[in-house]
Amino acid sequence: MDSAQAECVADAVASAFGLGAVLGEWEPVLGGRSHRSWRLTTVRGEWIVKRLNRSREPWWLAWHGWLAESPVEIEPGFVHAVGDYLPDIARATEIAADAAAQLGTTLDLVFTHRDVKPDNILCTPTSPLLVDFDGAGLDVAQWEITRAALAFARTPSGWDHDHARRILRAYRAADGYPVSADPAAFAGLLRSRLGGASWMLFRALGHRPVTGPERAAAREHVLELLADLRGSLRRIEEWTTLLA
Repeated sequence: MDSAQAECVADAVASAFGLGAVLGEWEPVLGGRSHRSWRLTTVRGEWIVKRLNRSREPWWLAWHGWLAESPVEIEPGFVHAVGDYLPDIARATEIAADAAAQLGTTLDLVFTHRDVKPDNILCTPTSPLLVDFDGAGLDVAQWEITRAALAFARTPSGWDHDHARRILRAYRAADGYPVSADPAAFAGLLRSRLGGASWMLFRALGHRPVTGPERAAAREHVLELLADLRGSLRRIEEWTTLLA
């Protein structure tokens, strides 16, 4: 690859991934044996670019085809906005993974509604009714009660901690499962945020058959869910005190 070709490739890579204007030359990185690599310096920082050797194995072709089918009109600003939440995603994933490791010991899967919140309560003349059982299935009871307590405690002006405590006390009084005063008790909420954001990200990136307006809406929903995730992580220590 001569210098003119290298410059064109560097500009193309930087443009495709929204890395900003290229600074300096495209520099080969020594040591790679399976795939050649280069150092790319742009106004946004330094990047390592690897050129993968093509494989003819069916699994590789299927994976490569899946990526190739993705629409290319992804705005770099959206990608960077999602990237800003990577530390939050990593922390939430760690908390959820630590909690999941307790399954079979201190935690068990039971059949639950999995979406107890004000939207799914129908008030009748005689009593409130829980509706919308479409998502019912196996879940951890302790995760559902903390998720539900927060859902009912959320108000337009913030969080009603007394309301959350009343719900948790009622759960204990009804012989509910013991809930430890630990951030891991909110793993269900974090998993819900992560799962919702993942699904919307697939839609936003074009990996699901959706229309243009649906993709645009998915971009907004991804960032909303990730903002909720970040807010949850900031409050998780405060929420843990409600369980004491």
